Amino acid sequence: MNTITIRLDGIEYSAVNNSDDIRDFLLTRLRKEWEAYGTQHMSSSSEVTEWMMNLKRRRWSLEAVLLQKLSLDPVVLAFINPSTGYVFKQHLHNRVANLRTALTAHHTSIWPITVQRENWLVLDGYCRYTTLKEMGVPRVYAYVGE
Repeated sequence: MNTITIRLDGIEYSAVNNSDDIRDFLLTRLRKEWEAYGTQHMSSSSEVTEWMMNLKRRRWSLEAVLLQKLSLDPVVLAFINPSTGYVFKQHLHNRVANLRTALTAHHTSIWPITVQRENWLVLDGYCRYTTLKEMGVPRVYAYVGE
């Protein structure tokens, strides 16, 4: 899997650009991320399995997309796990501040946002999306699945 470095509207991205490589990258990276955070933040393991199968079935491309075209899932934004005290919006708020500092002060490279083409819903990258939107970035690189 070859990773490329690309820039768009002042933001540097690390990306892969082959459909199979994007799918493999997403499945591997997201699984590791969920293991690191623990699946207790998800409402059920069957939902996680279905979500991962959704990623696996799609054909992926790397595209520059207008940020205003994308939307966030209100169910994800409202997610709270009372048994662990995890509040998604609070976690997101903390991560956005850190990412903004990383991008502006340290010129950190980020991965593209992951979206589904049929409704331009963000599947992964809520922190990147929110940070770039707050920064006024008009376009983002996205892994677009259809």
